[in-house]
Amino acid sequence: MTIVGRRVMVDTVTDIPSDERGWLLRCLALARIVVLCGAGLSLVLYTIDPFVARLLIVLVLVVCAGIFTWARRLVNAGAIERAGVLVFAMLQMLALMLALLLPGNLAAILYTPLAAIVLALPYLRRRTTAVLLIITWVTIIVITILSEYVQILPSMILMSKLSTMLGTTVVATFVLLMLWRYHERLSLLIARLTTANQALDRSRVELETVVAQRTAALSEREARFRAVSDLLSDYAFGLTVERNGTMHVAWSTGALTRLTGYTLDEMAACNGLEGMVYPEDRAAFIAGYRAVVENRTRELEFRIVDAQGELRWLHSSIKPIWSASEQRVTSAIGALQDITERKRYEAQVTQLAFYDALTGLVNRRGLLDRLTQLLDEPGTTLTIAYLDLDRFKLVNDTLGHDAGDALLLQVAARLRACVRDADVLARLGGDEFAVVLVGMHEEQAVWVVRRMIEQFDAAFRIVERDVRVGVSVGIACCPRDGTHVGTLLQHADIAMYAAKAHGNTFCVYNASLHTYREEQLQIESDLRHAIDTNELVLHYQPICDLHTGAIVRAEALARWNHPIRGVIALGVFIPIAEESGLIRTLDRWVLRAGLLQVAAWARAGAQTAVAINLSTVSLQERDLTDYIRECLLQTGAPPAQVVIEITESAAMRDPTITVGVLDELRALGMRIALDDFGRGYASLNYLASLPVDTVKVDREFVAEIGNNHKHEGVLRALVTLCRGLGLTVVAEGVETEAQLQWLTTEGYDQAQGYYIGRPLPAAALAHALQAEAPVLV
Repeated sequence: MTIVGRRVMVDTVTDIPSDERGWLLRCLALARIVVLCGAGLSLVLYTIDPFVARLLIVLVLVVCAGIFTWARRLVNAGAIERAGVLVFAMLQMLALMLALLLPGNLAAILYTPLAAIVLALPYLRRRTTAVLLIITWVTIIVITILSEYVQILPSMILMSKLSTMLGTTVVATFVLLMLWRYHERLSLLIARLTTANQALDRSRVELETVVAQRTAALSEREARFRAVSDLLSDYAFGLTVERNGTMHVAWSTGALTRLTGYTLDEMAACNGLEGMVYPEDRAAFIAGYRAVVENRTRELEFRIVDAQGELRWLHSSIKPIWSASEQRVTSAIGALQDITERKRYEAQVTQLAFYDALTGLVNRRGLLDRLTQLLDEPGTTLTIAYLDLDRFKLVNDTLGHDAGDALLLQVAARLRACVRDADVLARLGGDEFAVVLVGMHEEQAVWVVRRMIEQFDAAFRIVERDVRVGVSVGIACCPRDGTHVGTLLQHADIAMYAAKAHGNTFCVYNASLHTYREEQLQIESDLRHAIDTNELVLHYQPICDLHTGAIVRAEALARWNHPIRGVIALGVFIPIAEESGLIRTLDRWVLRAGLLQVAAWARAGAQTAVAINLSTVSLQERDLTDYIRECLLQTGAPPAQVVIEITESAAMRDPTITVGVLDELRALGMRIALDDFGRGYASLNYLASLPVDTVKVDREFVAEIGNNHKHEGVLRALVTLCRGLGLTVVAEGVETEAQLQWLTTEGYDQAQGYYIGRPLPAAALAHALQAEAPVLV
């Protein structure tokens, strides 16, 4: 029972739990029915026997009190507000007191409207109705009391009839209201049931859709599972595990016999799979299966020798089955897979990643990996020898790349004969090799390096000819020279360059070499700046005609007067330029500066030609001819007074490209000279086909005049050959009068050397040209 504002609503029980709410409503309905029945019977019995009517009223009140006492217990559990219950109880107590204290006729008269009010209170929806009902009841009480005690109104019989009639009207009204209310509730219940039914239909459709989707998904998963199980069934096998840990093949779907070539009986005869496992993998195999006995799942990769004697790689997955009754692993289920092809592919990938494709030696990546492993071991002692072949580039350019590859294979074979199995021999790329001598100190390593160097004393047989190459070796020791891979290789590389620069076969690293290498890097940086700022100058070495003694040509040579270091020799910064890639920029600077000088001399009326050297790198550039043509137009230099000199090794690097470039240069009107002739290989095969005008004989042959009759014979043969081809012959490196006289007698056309004249600045050479001095000393 709830009080909202001034309205009393007994039926509001929504805040009671659902399981208690029904009982409370039933109790309230039962109380109303008892009160209603008691009121009707009391009116009937009152006309017959007032005493029986009184007893019936008392009985009804007692029953209602008991029912409402139980209902109140439910209310106290936390549902209906206490105020409503108290009002209802007070009305019941008032009716009880009137029934017990007042006379019989008065109690019956008062009880009837009081019962009607009690029954109608829950259904009163309007405040006016409640007030009118209460006023009517109070009026009846007042009139009854006045009639009984004051005798101002008609007799008690009339009042009794009036009270009965009013009570009956109220009871009838209550019955009609109750029927109407239950009709509304029934309609609402039907509407709710209809809505619930529709919601149930929608839920059923949705549920059927979900069930259909899940059924389809389960069917698809079942199909996948069956497919996988069908595939795996061919590779599965079962094992029986004895108490002592021994395993036997209990069953197999054919995997063992198909992969191994043995039957189960043959396998049992050779101790199962263990007997077929490759000896190097047997320990790991036994340890893996022992783990299965200890109830641990294992995956193994091992090799076996099958019935045909072939080596196969197998992957095995084994899952133990634990027996709760025996408290141990009694069996296991496994699956086998042949991974031989995968292992071959992995080996190929490893070979490509860590080994050199040409020589089969470890490559740079493999060397770094192996060095890292060695240096991670405590107390490691090792020595790194860094090797670089001398004159390999000349062989590669002259005889071709196939000959160069053949030479590298022979070098690798000779080096392999000098090292142990524990050592690491690697090819780092090109003509560079490295050797890691494990457990060796400096003295032992030097002895091994000397043995390697001796391997280069004998000539290498390449394309049916003997080829000789040298080697420069740098040595770095661990832990003295470093304990990091990069540091050791860097120090060995620095020592190798120091050996090459000083003309030694090997060099052991020390701190001063690092300073020398840093100095070279600084020279490279300064050279780049010198080219950009025109810090370089050209000197010109005269070339004279041996028949007239006149200077006919001058070779342009770059000179670098460093602002801090002073004059830096050509032999110092040219190798640095070639190594750093600055040689192309340096060539173009020399070319433009030489053409400017040719133009200046031509404007002054001098006819002296200028020889300009081009490196191998520049000769291979596609835009060389276009660049020279542009320089000729910009400088105004006459092409007829320009001679392009190329070395023999540069010409032989790619004869096809060389011939095409030289033809284009000659088409511009310039002449071509072949420099350092005799230093390379197989030049005579191409001399007749190269578009050259002049051949300059290498200074090594000229230096042997008067000392070596064989070299003199070569010089006579060369001049005869060149005359037959219509070429001008120039002798380089003439330093004595005897050499000059011999060359003149043998018919050489021109000569160049310190005896003829040292390189001079352009102004000094111009003064000499004006003096028409035959020989400049």
